[in-house]
Amino acid sequence: MYHSITDKITLNNGYKMPPVSACGDMEDSDDLELWKQKHPGEVPFQENIEEYLKCGYRSFDTGKRYGTEEVLGKVFRECGIPREELYLTTKVYHDEHGYDRTLKYVDSVLKKTGLDYIDLFLIHCPVTCRGLYAQTYKALAECCESGVIRAVGVSNFTVQHYYELAEISGIVPAVNQREQHPYYVQHNLLAYERKHGIIPQSYSPIGQGKYVNDKRLEWIAQRHEKSIAQVILRWHLQKGFMLVTRTCKKYRMQENADIFDFELSAEEMAFMETLNRGERNWHDPMRFPGSCFYYPVEKTFKEAVEKELESRYPDKALRECIRKRLDECMQYQDVDGTKDAIIFCFARAEAKYGKNPGIPAQAEKEATLLAGEMIRWIENQEVK
Repeated sequence: MYHSITDKITLNNGYKMPPVSACGDMEDSDDLELWKQKHPGEVPFQENIEEYLKCGYRSFDTGKRYGTEEVLGKVFRECGIPREELYLTTKVYHDEHGYDRTLKYVDSVLKKTGLDYIDLFLIHCPVTCRGLYAQTYKALAECCESGVIRAVGVSNFTVQHYYELAEISGIVPAVNQREQHPYYVQHNLLAYERKHGIIPQSYSPIGQGKYVNDKRLEWIAQRHEKSIAQVILRWHLQKGFMLVTRTCKKYRMQENADIFDFELSAEEMAFMETLNRGERNWHDPMRFPGSCFYYPVEKTFKEAVEKELESRYPDKALRECIRKRLDECMQYQDVDGTKDAIIFCFARAEAKYGKNPGIPAQAEKEATLLAGEMIRWIENQEVK
């Protein structure tokens, strides 16, 4: 078991990395002072990296969406800590999927960071409807074999996604970074990963802060003179998981690092097993098409609704009535706001054309059609 934040976990290819990583988003430097005013007592990630290093963190998690690859690369080159003692995880974002695009993206990350290699490269999300994640993985696996990536893994993958990867490459993913905490444990997925030596890496390890005040865990926290958050983070370590922490508060950075000087008993671990109720806080990766594709389709749907209403219904009262009914229909959504109606646009496109890289544009066309169909259906219901 680990004794400090600089201890290592051995991946299935023999590469060793610290079990705890720090992560954050890059705040716009033009609005940095405004951000600080809106978040009193918090510090933006780019100003926190040095503090993380002082707390002992040596592993950092990033990705194209976070905007921190370049700043972390600069820190790695200039902080004075030997490169072999620092670890960087990054990800191929949804819009970079595909064999050729992935190879180019890996090269761009090496140039952007100024590093000779990336410790762990993940597929950010499978985006199943595009059918490209297997080719993306093939490219990452080749980069791993060439040495510019030390280990390759995935993120937000389910058992179904693993099967297709097995047909593409003999390299088994080293890590699957996904939502995981005592309140959301996917036992079937975990069993598959245990069998194949894939280490689960938990993001949102305390449920985006949702569970830090769970009174049910107070007795364990008091026993060890720790916070509830520290108890939950310790649970991850004792389950054999890696984890990614995220905070804008300096005292939390230290608190998240101070989880190596106590151990949960068998009784305490058994109690925490009872907390699992499938309480997911993020999207279902089997449904989610990727945010960079999802939002344009939702925008197209809304624009199509307004165009249809303005052109077909001169009666203002009827337009408002239809809008109200449409809003009611759009209330059905995933736990993180992914709307069922927009997912349906992707499903319709996939049913017509199959999994293909052009699904996002095809889903926009379906969104326009769906907007008209829903409006006419509502109109008929109102007339009746």
